[in-house]
Amino acid sequence: MGCLSTKSVVDRLEDQLGDNCIVIRVDVHTALGGELRNEYKSGSVPSFILFGRDGGEIFKSHNVPAYKEIITMIGSG
Repeated sequence: MGCLSTKSVVDRLEDQLGDNCIVIRVDVHTALGGELRNEYKSGSVPSFILFGRDGGEIFKSHNVPAYKEIITMIGSG
């Protein structure tokens, strides 16, 4: 239920970020999703992980991050 309830919020966030970020949604119930969940130690669903340009993790949360928070973290806007 949690993932479905955040879908519209993530859709809007994706629209707001435009070309600043790429949003990738992963189903943790697939083989790839399970591997990524384990690799990034993200047991709760939904999880939001933000990576920098160098590929390093710069943010992880189980709550949808605010647009302004993401823009501050990526140094744009």
